[in-house]
Amino acid sequence: MKSFSRWLLRLSIVLCSLLLLATLGSYWWLRGSLAQLDGTLEVTGLGSPVQLMRDAQGILTIEADTRLDTAFGLGFAHAQDRFFQMDLQRRNAAGELAALVGPAALPLDRQHRIHRFRARAERNYAEADERSRALLHAYAAGVNAGLEGLSKATFEYALLGSEP
Repeated sequence: MKSFSRWLLRLSIVLCSLLLLATLGSYWWLRGSLAQLDGTLEVTGLGSPVQLMRDAQGILTIEADTRLDTAFGLGFAHAQDRFFQMDLQRRNAAGELAALVGPAALPLDRQHRIHRFRARAERNYAEADERSRALLHAYAAGVNAGLEGLSKATFEYALLGSEP
């Protein structure tokens, strides 16, 4: 009987230790996928310093000297806060959702490809004036910088077994 009790105690300790390690590992991983909300971060691509501030409700305020720097800051914040949603909408509109979530999305992809949203967006971009294109480039550069600022991919990608 003592042997069984010792074995049960050891098994309990091992299982609790494994559970603790799994919890700590999950916390560490999830923490790395969250946006940096405090402190200073050095990024390239800005003409002058940009401040991203959030109030108590998490509402973002951007302070920048130029519209290009503001667009960069907005792209940075969007990437850190909402990149998975941005990627999901882009893939959905382009008819490429199955590449992210699997074959179950193929019927939806076929429906969306009929509308040729990507071709329309490319045509609109080509027809846009230089100033608008510069804003879009600054926004995209901010998105890329925001993604680089995350030490881990967001948990949605891990759940899907995919990468951004």
